[in-house]
Amino acid sequence: MTKRWSVGLSGFLLAVLAVSSNCVESPSSVDFLQKAREINQRITLLDSHVDIPLDYATEAVDPGVLNDSLRVDLVKMARGEVNGVFLAAYVPQDTCNASGYERAREIAGTRIEAIHRLCETMYPDRIELARSTEDVLRIAGQGRQIAVIGMENGYPIGRDLSMLDHYYGLGVRYITLCHNGHNDICDSAN
Repeated sequence: MTKRWSVGLSGFLLAVLAVSSNCVESPSSVDFLQKAREINQRITLLDSHVDIPLDYATEAVDPGVLNDSLRVDLVKMARGEVNGVFLAAYVPQDTCNASGYERAREIAGTRIEAIHRLCETMYPDRIELARSTEDVLRIAGQGRQIAVIGMENGYPIGRDLSMLDHYYGLGVRYITLCHNGHNDICDSAN
């Protein structure tokens, strides 16, 4: 059976709504869990935002083992039957000038390299970087976990729109416009 692509919390909420609407007459938690597991077997469940530290995918912070320093690791994903995650290359906001952009690009690069290291060097038999919907479905169909790269804060783009192509080439598939500070793309809520 072909799995459908559901994303993170919204997919989970849809699954809960579907299950709860079918459980009105039988509210037992066993029935609920069984129906939730049946739904999860038919979909591909992705967590749409997982923050990673700067030392991610290193000996110090190994996401391939049960790791108390991480909210999400490959073991927890498997236990929770989560097929994949958008790993966030978070970049804190700083000054909008050449040195600020340079530092922001270093931070983004460090996190993006870590995601590639996780998928290509550390655990290529367990997780693969997806660059398209087709990749997501193929990887899930192979029974492996899925990583997709997101960038939290468009600050590394600075005033150079060619950086969008650069990050796309590295596998980034979403970029939030800003975070907790104004940048050259937009103003933040702060």
